[in-house]
Amino acid sequence: MDPIHLAGLLRPLVEGRADYAKGNRFGHLRDLARMPRKRLWGNVALTFLTKLASGYWHVFDAQNGYVAITARALGALPLDRVERGYAFENSMLSLLNVERFAVADVAMPAVYGTETSNMKLHRVMLSFPPKLIWMFLRRVFLRYVVYDVSPIAAYLGAGGLLGSFGLVFGGLHWWRSIATGAPATSGTVLLAVLPLLMAFDLLLHAVNLDIAQTPKMRPPVRRVSEPDVPALFGIGAPTVESPAE
Repeated sequence: MDPIHLAGLLRPLVEGRADYAKGNRFGHLRDLARMPRKRLWGNVALTFLTKLASGYWHVFDAQNGYVAITARALGALPLDRVERGYAFENSMLSLLNVERFAVADVAMPAVYGTETSNMKLHRVMLSFPPKLIWMFLRRVFLRYVVYDVSPIAAYLGAGGLLGSFGLVFGGLHWWRSIATGAPATSGTVLLAVLPLLMAFDLLLHAVNLDIAQTPKMRPPVRRVSEPDVPALFGIGAPTVESPAE
């Protein structure tokens, strides 16, 4: 987390375009080669799951802890619900989405020295899915049921029920066919496959609607050059351009 990138991280906030900014080490391919391979692939997998859990589908490098937030956004979050440890970044995104705050992804190079990470990838991959599932369910319930009645919750609920029925029903009959040696009838196969196809369609609709509901970044209320960002915090004299039309 090189301080030289702090101005770029703060710029979307001081311009009024976003409420939360985070680093993205996947924007520089040359520097990305320095990232340890277990971190690289673990980050890719966790980023996809975090997109689903948080609702910020444009965000990448979800485990990047180099972040900045406005006082307004920070004051609106229930900080007692923010995860401690490696899931901190994921829970922040999930809670920000519930409050409909805009998030900016700021490209920055990956910097690794001679330090050794104490992260155990297998432990992280085992502990993260339950936490991400809980974040997803909490976000969907609060945003699409409590704060606003949305078909997204209905699609997810119906898709989950149909998919579960298809998997359980099909699995039981598949196991029975193996145990008895008698193949399942075409009607039984259809009764197992049809709910799965319907579930896939409903869940796909829910994801598409959720992507459309991602909080968008706003037009800037003013333009600030990156070198002048520190001046806005009392260091030097800022050069602020006229408000955007």
